[in-house]
Amino acid sequence: MAAFRDWNEETGTAPREVAERSLSHAVKDETEEAYLRGDMLERRRKLMEAWAKHCTGGKAGAKVLPMRRRAVA
Repeated sequence: MAAFRDWNEETGTAPREVAERSLSHAVKDETEEAYLRGDMLERRRKLMEAWAKHCTGGKAGAKVLPMRRRAVA
């Protein structure tokens, strides 16, 4: 998701590695992947909360709707 990556780069909200893991991107380097033991869950949670706040304009209780692909007729 380009918008998410651009927002993270511009705001410096989280390190690139955390953003990439949040997007479930695979690590291409086998050596790097071998050393990745944790899931960065807490760091990803904080990042996604900041992203949700950005998407809702910071409004408490704002509704964020999931994106769905339209059915092709």
